[in-house]
Amino acid sequence: INRAIQGVYSPGSSFKVIGSLAGLENGVDPAKPTECLGHFFLGPIDFECWNKGGHGDMNLREAITMSCNVYFYTLGARIGGGKMAEMAEAFGLGKITGIPLDHESPGLLPTEEWKRKKNPRDRWTTGDSVNMVIGQGSLGVTPLQMAVVAAAMANGGTVFQPRLILRVETSEGETITDFPPA
Repeated sequence: INRAIQGVYSPGSSFKVIGSLAGLENGVDPAKPTECLGHFFLGPIDFECWNKGGHGDMNLREAITMSCNVYFYTLGARIGGGKMAEMAEAFGLGKITGIPLDHESPGLLPTEEWKRKKNPRDRWTTGDSVNMVIGQGSLGVTPLQMAVVAAAMANGGTVFQPRLILRVETSEGETITDFPPA
């Protein structure tokens, strides 16, 4: 198994950048603080922050820096899974990257439609959104997909198709064929 393209894993906190961007595109004020007391309650369910004592008030920048789960639970509950799925799709999650290797996995980008296909009576819940925003739940990605996300974040937002060959050269160093980014 080629784990880089076939292994499907929960992305964990690395997915928080996707949730952040979805929040920003949907009216979340990055300066507005959210109080982290170490817990986020959704009905009787206690979603814990990794910092059991809490982080106190956190804005978006601080929440990313400290990887504050409570901030992101609140964000996920506010914007919902559909908005996160749209942003994740824009980065290529849920589909193959197109690298020319056999048996690449598309991973799994869960949506309401996906849940209904599994069970027609099932619906997307706020709990699904809360799990998704921190890269947990049914969400599954390949390491290469997350490398594409990281590259797009680093280059200002352009999502490139990964490639194996940059160019073919003669022994003298002359380019025979270029393989430009796609």
